[in-house]
Amino acid sequence: MSDGQKYRYRLAKLIDRGEKRVWVIDEFCACLDRVMARIIAFLIQKVARKLGKTVVAATTHEDVVEDFQPDILVRKGFEGDVEIVKNEIKPRRCSIFGKVRIEKGSREDYEKLKRFHYRSKGEKELESLRMRDCYRLLSGESLIGVIVYSVSYLNLKPRNMVFGDRYVYTPGDLYKARLVNEEIARISRVVIHPKFRGIGLGEFLVKETLPKVNAKVVEVLAVMARYNPFFEKAGMLRIDYTRGENAMGKKIKTFLEERNFDFKLAKSKANCRNFFSQLNEEDKKVLLGYLTEFAQQPFVKIKTVTPDLISRAFVSEGVYLYWINAGFSKA
Repeated sequence: MSDGQKYRYRLAKLIDRGEKRVWVIDEFCACLDRVMARIIAFLIQKVARKLGKTVVAATTHEDVVEDFQPDILVRKGFEGDVEIVKNEIKPRRCSIFGKVRIEKGSREDYEKLKRFHYRSKGEKELESLRMRDCYRLLSGESLIGVIVYSVSYLNLKPRNMVFGDRYVYTPGDLYKARLVNEEIARISRVVIHPKFRGIGLGEFLVKETLPKVNAKVVEVLAVMARYNPFFEKAGMLRIDYTRGENAMGKKIKTFLEERNFDFKLAKSKANCRNFFSQLNEEDKKVLLGYLTEFAQQPFVKIKTVTPDLISRAFVSEGVYLYWINAGFSKA
């Protein structure tokens, strides 16, 4: 580990000691590059204020003061040369925002950052995204973020919950297929470089690019939205739904019920594998067929089908978010 990584690890360990009410930090962010120092200063004060901690930090670097936002700033010069400044703290963004900009992006931009996305699968993944639009986030000349808008799925249960019959697609309905492709865009990827995470750039990238996409509706199926509400902060509306309520989920559930599956252990992959191993060959074939169809659903998208999928087939909840573009105009 580098000195900067070791330093950040020590700060993380300090935060982890939740019983301590006062954090004392000497040489605050001294060994970090100055961009990272400002980000860490912002994050430390953000966490400390949220947890109700008192932080006493000493540093010779004035560039972290703006982001650290101290209630009391003591400037110590030679001998008795001391200045004490009491600040009125108001919520504000990290100073990094002053140097970022958004531009039209490309597939190459996503390629550069895709390794930082948890769903990145390899070289063939980009084609499967069916990219419709792309924007990149720059700090100076450095690429630090990218958002990919894709052609959306022809049918989505939560979309129909919101918009009724307008976008309900049935196989062979070319009019509805064209309508969905024309009016709906899907956010398929939002990637922020790890160095710049935690300061609100994901929310910023979504909020600033939503109006730039020529679509009536922008939607997203977001697993992370259950834990990080940055799509909602960007102005999107959230709909929770249960995947298991669809026809395939019901088929799998009925199949398992008829074979005395223990639903109390449904989330145990080991239990699912053991249950599968005890089925006869015909039942194994039927269940794998159900799981294969389940794996193709938008919120799952798994290429390798195994008995482990039983643990996800009917117990998971999804999050759907949407935004309506009042300025949409057909080309």
